[in-house]
Amino acid sequence: YSASTIGKAFRLLKQALKDATNSEAILRNPCDTVKPPKRANKNPGINSLGAQARGDLLGKLDALALSPVSVAARIALYTGLRRGEVCGLQWRDLDAKNKVLWVRRAVSIGKGGTYVKQPKTDKPRDVALPDTLLAVLAQWKEQQRGDYADKLATLREDSYIVGDALGYLSPTRLTKEWAALARLCGVRGVEGRLPSFHDLRHTWATMFLASGGDVKTAASNLGHANAAMTLNALALLAATSNHYRLSACRP
Repeated sequence: YSASTIGKAFRLLKQALKDATNSEAILRNPCDTVKPPKRANKNPGINSLGAQARGDLLGKLDALALSPVSVAARIALYTGLRRGEVCGLQWRDLDAKNKVLWVRRAVSIGKGGTYVKQPKTDKPRDVALPDTLLAVLAQWKEQQRGDYADKLATLREDSYIVGDALGYLSPTRLTKEWAALARLCGVRGVEGRLPSFHDLRHTWATMFLASGGDVKTAASNLGHANAAMTLNALALLAATSNHYRLSACRP
C-alpha cells in the first residue's frame, strides 16, 4: 500500500486507541511509539509557467472582471513578490509617478492567525512596475473605491491593495482562490500541474532573466539576501525544466 493509505489507517487507529486510553480501557496508546511511513513529495519540481502559458493566462485574466485574486496574480507575475508581500501591499506603497511599488510589510500566518510583519529581509525594497500593471492597478483602485463606498467606507492610502474594507486578504484565502482561478483558466506549468501562487513568483524570475535581465536586479525584486540565492533557485528550476537554460541565469 502507498504511504498515504497506510497513514490514513494509522491515524484512525491512533485516534481510536487514544479514546481507549482516555476511558482507561487500556493503559497506554501503543501507536505513540510508532512512526508511519513518510509520504513521497508529489510536487518534486518547480512548476513555473512557460512564455506561452504566461501569455495565455494574462489574456484570460484580461477577459475576466477584476478581483483581489486576479490583481494579486498580476502583481506576482509582473514583480515576483511573495504571497505574503502581495497581501501586505497598501495603496501608499504605490508610486505611480516613478513606476515603483514599495514592499514594506508582509502578511504572515502564525498559531494565533494572520499578522503583519516586516518583509523577509527585514528591510523595505522597491520593485519596478510595467505600464500594463500600472494601468490595471489604476482601474482596480477606482473599482475598489466604489466597492468601499457601497459599504459606507472610504478607500484610504493605508487600505490594502488586494484587500477590502475589512482589511487585508489572508494568504491562505489567496492560495485557495488562486487555485480555483487557475483551474478555471486551465493554466498548467512546465511540469503539467496547476501552478501554485508561489509558481507565479518563479515565473517572473525566469522570464526576467531569459529576456536579458541581470541577476542583481532579479535578486533585489525577489527580496533575496544576495544574488547567489537567486542563482541557486534558478539553477534548480533549470535542472527540473527544459524550458529554461542555465546560461540565462548568468549575470
